[in-house]
Amino acid sequence: MQIGLTNHGSTQHNDAMKLTASFALLSLAVFAFAGSLKSDIVANEAKMSAALSKGDMAKFKSLMQPKVTADFKYVEEGQEMTFDQMYTTMKQGFGQMKGVKATSKLQKLTEKGDSATGVTLRSMSWVQVGKDKKKHTMTYVGTTTDTYVKVNGDWKMSRMVWSDTKFTKDGKPAKPEEMMG
Repeated sequence: MQIGLTNHGSTQHNDAMKLTASFALLSLAVFAFAGSLKSDIVANEAKMSAALSKGDMAKFKSLMQPKVTADFKYVEEGQEMTFDQMYTTMKQGFGQMKGVKATSKLQKLTEKGDSATGVTLRSMSWVQVGKDKKKHTMTYVGTTTDTYVKVNGDWKMSRMVWSDTKFTKDGKPAKPEEMMG
């Protein structure tokens, strides 16, 4: 199941877009790097997750923005967003999430000269109050294929493409539009 980022005009769809961007930016957090790509992926996860867990979006952005290329693209269901577009959407959606817990596991990394491709399994869970005024535990799991390039000797992410996303609400399969409300 995929969350589309196209604007279909519905509040539910827009909320799903915020969720997707939130997780996408969280996913980028794992890839803040300089030097050895694989070791930096692992080393930076804790620092970025800590900023998100504290709700410190300004700190998160200050850590992330320098680690993506100027022409970075986030892609889901064919819809592309820039870093700034993704961050703005993420910041809006993140305000509804409490107790965020995120993980990622690099499944594969292939480096060839000044470019690399990684495949990463990602998950995020959080609690939020739904339209029914009750707390719900939400989860989001997916895989990204990430493209990296060396810019002036530093690895930077240039593209993130989502696939195989799954959502649950209170442990049961859910539709993307249910995730933010």
